Amino acid sequence: MKRLIPALMLLFCSGSVVHAANPASTQGESLRGLLAAQTLTSLGRMSEHTSVIQTMRAFRELAVFRAFPRAHPEGNTRSRTNTSGSDLALPDSDVSGYGSQGSVAAGQGPFSGYHQSYGGFQSGVAADLNFEPILTLYYQGTVFSDSASASAYMVQGLAGTGSTTTPTDCSGTVGVPCQIEAFNTSGGKLDLYNVAQINYCVIETGYQGDPTLINQHSADVTKVLADTFLVGITEAKQACASSSPNPVPQPQPQTTVTAAPSPTPIPTAVSQPSISISGLALVHTVKKKVKATTTLKLKEAGLFVATYQAENAGTLTPSATVTILKGSKEIANGDMKSDKFSDGTTYFYAAFKFKLKTSVGHLTARVTVTLGSAMDARSLNFKLKKK
Repeated sequence: MKRLIPALMLLFCSGSVVHAANPASTQGESLRGLLAAQTLTSLGRMSEHTSVIQTMRAFRELAVFRAFPRAHPEGNTRSRTNTSGSDLALPDSDVSGYGSQGSVAAGQGPFSGYHQSYGGFQSGVAADLNFEPILTLYYQGTVFSDSASASAYMVQGLAGTGSTTTPTDCSGTVGVPCQIEAFNTSGGKLDLYNVAQINYCVIETGYQGDPTLINQHSADVTKVLADTFLVGITEAKQACASSSPNPVPQPQPQTTVTAAPSPTPIPTAVSQPSISISGLALVHTVKKKVKATTTLKLKEAGLFVATYQAENAGTLTPSATVTILKGSKEIANGDMKSDKFSDGTTYFYAAFKFKLKTSVGHLTARVTVTLGSAMDARSLNFKLKKK
C-alpha cells in the first residue's frame, strides 16, 4: 500500500439528481442566457488551454438534466422564531445520490477560499454535487447577523475569485443584488461563481470542470447551474424575509406585574465534529503504474480511495465503509482503512476483486464516512467487464 501513496497523490492533486426550482420560466431563461454569455466569453480566453487533456472517464449522458425543473411553490412563508442555515438547504431528495449536503461552520464551505472572513456569520448549509466527467457543482447558503455583513461577504467573494473578466450583473433578472463572476482558469479547468444577497442571507453557486466538455454541453451546464441558483434564491426569499435572522417578539400589554425571572446562564458554545469527503476515485495498476479508471475486469484488483477532511474530532476516530451496488442490489461491502499522504491529506482506502460473472455490468460504489454523529457520503459509478 505504501508504494501507492506517491502515485495516488498525483492523481488527486492533478486533478445527484438536483431538481431545481424555476419560480418563473422567463426568469430562468434570462439567467441561463447570462450564464451562457459568460461561458462563451471565458472560453474565448482559453486558447492557451486547447491542449487540456480530455477527461479520463468516457462521457456518460447526463440524463439527470431532463428532470429540470421541478417547481417549488413560492409564497409559503414558514413560521419561525429565527432563521438558520437549514432553511436555505436544497431538498434532500434532490441531492441524494449525487453528492452531499451539510452545515457550514465559520471559515468552512465550498466557497470559503474566496473570503477573508465570515464577519457576522451565524449559520450555513453547503452542497457538493457530482456531475462528472463534465463538472462538480457547488452550492452554499449562509445566514448573517444583518444585511451589512451579508453585503460585505458578497463583495469579498467577488473580489476573491481572481477572475480577469468583468462580472455580469443579474440583479434585474432575479430581483435581488446578484453577480455572475466570469470564468477563470484553475489547473486547466473552468470555474464560475454566482452570488446573490437576500436581506441578511447570501446564496452562492458555482462549478469547476473540463472546458472542452462544458463547451460541448453548455446548454445543460447553464441550465443546471441557473436552476440550482434559483432554488437557493427562492428558499432565501422565504426564509430571510424578515429584517433580522433572530426577530424579537413584540411585547404584549401587561395588566399585572410579575417578578422578573432569574437570568438563565448562557451555555458555552461547543464546536461540533464534522467530516466531509473531498475526493473519490477508483484506481488500478497498469504496467506497474497506478492509474485512475472507471472500468475493471473480472478478477482484477481495484482500490477505492476517498480523501476526506475532519474537524473538531477530539477523541473521536473517523471511520468509513464502502458498499457496491448493481442497480439497487447490494453485491459487496466492507470497511475502509485510513492513511495519509506525505502532505498530510487524509484518506480511506479499500481493495476489491470481483470474481462472479453475475457482477458484470454497471456498478456503483457508495462510500460513507462518519465521525461521531457527523456523516458524509459520495458515490462513484464504474463498469465491471469480462476479461
